Amino acid sequence: MMKNLLLKLLVILSAFSFVYFPYSVLANSNADNKDYLNPQNSYSAVRSSYHSTMNEFFDSKIRTLNNLFEEEEFYNDEKFLVPKNVDINNYKEKCGDDNVSTFCVSMQALDIYLNYTNTLSQMRDKVEVREGELNLLGLYALSSSRNADIINEIEKAEKVLNLTISAYNEYRSAYPIHLKNLEIIKNLKKYKRSLTMVRIVVSAFPSKFIDASSPYCN
Repeated sequence: MMKNLLLKLLVILSAFSFVYFPYSVLANSNADNKDYLNPQNSYSAVRSSYHSTMNEFFDSKIRTLNNLFEEEEFYNDEKFLVPKNVDINNYKEKCGDDNVSTFCVSMQALDIYLNYTNTLSQMRDKVEVREGELNLLGLYALSSSRNADIINEIEKAEKVLNLTISAYNEYRSAYPIHLKNLEIIKNLKKYKRSLTMVRIVVSAFPSKFIDASSPYCN
């Protein structure tokens, strides 16, 4: 069972790294995290800003989650649990910045995604003019190509977000079980060592004790 759990955890971590990879690759450490909200920016700046924002968002949640795992009763921590009476209307207030429940993380990530797609949708309606480009056909071709990229980006961003949230949820669920099993193995090793010591002590006793009984009553 332990071997299967370790294998599952390894698969989850690998999957999480795989789906998380696009955010890291497209992220730009120098990008302004608000650029993805402004349709006046270039497409590349908006996209880079979005992926940087998502990268930092999930980095922060994973760090908070790993810190919670170090606590003995993390499963009772308010940060780990879904807030009481939370719903899609009040999650911003209920979740705050530190909650790492899948519900809160997914809703906050969805906010970022929707803001991003809203910006991209506004950009599709505008012609992107580059310095030195005066040819109308060239501008039309450039805008058409960018618009096709935008449509493709919206679809890919949704898929990556869904996969990332799914992997995050699996990691959040499986890793605590892994930690618990490590604790069980540690205790079993202690028991094994104690049992070995008992055997060593017992082995010093004679295999047969001298019969000290007497047929006579005193």
